[in-house]
Amino acid sequence: MANARSSSGQREKRPNEDADGTNRPSTKLKTEASHSQLTLQSVRSDELDHRKLDEDTTAYLQEISDGVPERIYADLILNAVAETCHRLDSKLRGPLGAKRKLSQYGTVLKDFIMKAHVDKDYRAIRNLRVLQQKRDLPKNVSLSPHDKDQQKQAVELAWKIKYAGKAHILLHETVSNMTRSMGGRSYANSLAIVQSSGTGKSRTVHELGKMVFTIPFNLRADQDQVGYAYPFPDREIRNYLCDAPKMLEEARLYFMQFLYNLFSAVLKEVKKLESSFKQAKTYGHVAERWSTYLEKGGRHDLYRKVANMKYQRNEEAFLDFEMNYKQTQMDTVPDEANPGDDEDADDVEKNEPIVDLAEFKFVAQQTEGKIFELISYVDKFAKDDRCTSLDARVVIYFDEAHDLTNICVPSNRGSMCRTLYHAFCSAANGILSKPVFFLFLSTHSSLSQFAPPQWSYPSARTAVSEDTIQPPFTELPFDCSQAEPLIRPGQKKLEDVANIRFMSEFGRPLFYSLTKVPQEGVERRIVNLARAKLVGSNNPDTAEMTDDAKLAVLA
Repeated sequence: MANARSSSGQREKRPNEDADGTNRPSTKLKTEASHSQLTLQSVRSDELDHRKLDEDTTAYLQEISDGVPERIYADLILNAVAETCHRLDSKLRGPLGAKRKLSQYGTVLKDFIMKAHVDKDYRAIRNLRVLQQKRDLPKNVSLSPHDKDQQKQAVELAWKIKYAGKAHILLHETVSNMTRSMGGRSYANSLAIVQSSGTGKSRTVHELGKMVFTIPFNLRADQDQVGYAYPFPDREIRNYLCDAPKMLEEARLYFMQFLYNLFSAVLKEVKKLESSFKQAKTYGHVAERWSTYLEKGGRHDLYRKVANMKYQRNEEAFLDFEMNYKQTQMDTVPDEANPGDDEDADDVEKNEPIVDLAEFKFVAQQTEGKIFELISYVDKFAKDDRCTSLDARVVIYFDEAHDLTNICVPSNRGSMCRTLYHAFCSAANGILSKPVFFLFLSTHSSLSQFAPPQWSYPSARTAVSEDTIQPPFTELPFDCSQAEPLIRPGQKKLEDVANIRFMSEFGRPLFYSLTKVPQEGVERRIVNLARAKLVGSNNPDTAEMTDDAKLAVLA
């Protein structure tokens, strides 16, 4: 068909054309397209008995249409589905409510409903997201942008209140006892702390840092910032560790080089604090001054340096070490009863090329040298007897370490696939002779990933060894109220014990600590935070709950 032209000879612009002649969809089409995309989204979880509901819907339709198919329209179908399903919006029950919903979404929803009716697929209607019952929440738990900012501030302030309980002392005693009794046992210098959110894991290890020289890391992924998690993640270190080579032997060497760089950088940083350390009276005071330095900004700068450091190998020293190591291996006759060629070697090293193993051993030896330098320097300022103690002298902890368990690294030898967590533990095993202890904390990882039973441990040597592996640490704070007794006879009414502040005296220390924050509306923020933690989203009103979240709510 010829293009229409005006009397001046110019082609007339069509209603849906831009000035340059480009066709564009009409506003109506745009609206219907957006409605289509929105309307046809379905809910993920589906626990309904649709067979029974279909029978109820069919019977209800028969009743309201007097058995005449021609009288069944989209609004009646929607009304019938809503009347027989408790999960759908109660406003749809009744002809007027159904008609309003249909007019809101245009022909898209109407056509969808009629097709579902013809196909006898009422399930599709029930599962439409836009038809679900909206949860009407009390006004005191609604979230506004201001509330969210206040929530973040409250969590940060709660972190700084006086620590309640003695879990950090118990953890220190546990780590010290494990360090004293390691005796060369493989994987004896690491411990898992796995517990749900708000139970005080992070704060407990932070307080531990005031008793023993500690290097803290937080590996939380950005998408895991549910409930305004604090402290903030060390992104540079997290990315550095997760970018490790994806082969077990290479990852193990990579992590040992990381430890060498880490101790080298920490030693340089510590020497800058000599004037501060000189004022310390005990080893604990030195550790606390170091912890304060990191908390006030030194942490970010230090970790950025470590993440950007390149391991520099002394080639001359390595060639001498390699030659001696090869000679030692050739002169050693393996014990048939114990096929391992090295008593303190990890079983990853079996059948590994000597050259590769020599490089790992060389870096481990260098790392041990840096550890000795660091401990010796710190001891100069400790005026107690800690310098002769067999306790852990340095603790390194990784908070939210579960990402390391999610990345698989197969072995060059084709054995079972392990994770970056196992590769790191294998690297840490290379400095077992030094009083350095590693802690791995996680909120939602499986306990079996961090602390499996000995028979299923990824290290074959450890799995069959008579030496036991370290059990997970579970003695975390709970019921932190300082009131003794909590309730005196005749002191409180039922409405008093149903108060948010009173209930927060029990259970997780996070909620208890929030009651001590000098902020208005703290009760509402405790409820908001609890809901966010349970649902797994900072927007619990709009988030769709997973099966795990539903179980958490029921629990």
